[in-house]
Amino acid sequence: DNSEIKASVVVLISYIYQHCYPIQKVAESTAKGFELGIASGDTVSAFFNAVQQIRLSVMGGKRLPDLLRETEKYISIAGHHHNSVSKAYLSIHRQTISTLMGINTCVGGATDQGERREGADSVYS
Repeated sequence: DNSEIKASVVVLISYIYQHCYPIQKVAESTAKGFELGIASGDTVSAFFNAVQQIRLSVMGGKRLPDLLRETEKYISIAGHHHNSVSKAYLSIHRQTISTLMGINTCVGGATDQGERREGADSVYS
């Protein structure tokens, strides 16, 4: 089974395909790349796919409440796998989605669940 290779190829190719194909289709393929990566144990590629999927879904006009739920799911899984870089990028996307939805959240503040929000300051410091 070449799931690990497939997961890394999906994320790499998505950077090219986003300019050639409908963004929504590319986002769907990166969601599958996430699943392949997790299934094969290639969490690095899995979370690259997750971040790319959320980014492309925002650009592709996916319903924001659905996208916020997906982002929260990915943040939880990234936390479980101790992938702090992906968790930080996903947190930035969560903040962007929340802002677009008009939800008042503050970067660096606490969420309802008591976890710390990670924003740009934690990524670039």
